[in-house]
Amino acid sequence: MPRYLTFSQIKTALNRGKSVEFFLGSTCEGQISWLSLTPKQGLVELWRFDVFDDGADDYLDVYSFEMVEPDFLDPLRVFDAASEALSYAAESHAAEADRWVNEGVVQDEYGDLRASQK
Repeated sequence: MPRYLTFSQIKTALNRGKSVEFFLGSTCEGQISWLSLTPKQGLVELWRFDVFDDGADDYLDVYSFEMVEPDFLDPLRVFDAASEALSYAAESHAAEADRWVNEGVVQDEYGDLRASQK
C-alpha cells in the first residue's frame, strides 16, 4: 500500500474525522517539524509541530518529543475546505500535495530521515 495520500484520500480521511500529516524534516539544528490537517466542526485546522529531535534509531515516537514552544497550542489557520488548507500549506510551508500521510505515519518519515543521515 502506498505511503502517500492522493487528494481524494486526504478528503476521505478528513471526512472520517482523521488527521493527515506532512513531515517537514529538520527545520532547525536539533529540531524536526511536521504539519497536520485536522478536521473540526466542518472546518480544517492547519497545525504545525516543532519538536526537539529527541529520537534514536530505536525510538521514533515524534509525538512524545519535547515541544520547542509548549505554550503555543493553537492552529496556524483554519480553512473551510481541504483544498484551501493544502494550497496554503504548499505556498507557505513547501508542503507538496503528493507527500501527505495518514496520522501516525509521520514517524516513518522521521525514520527515513534518520536513515538518510547515516
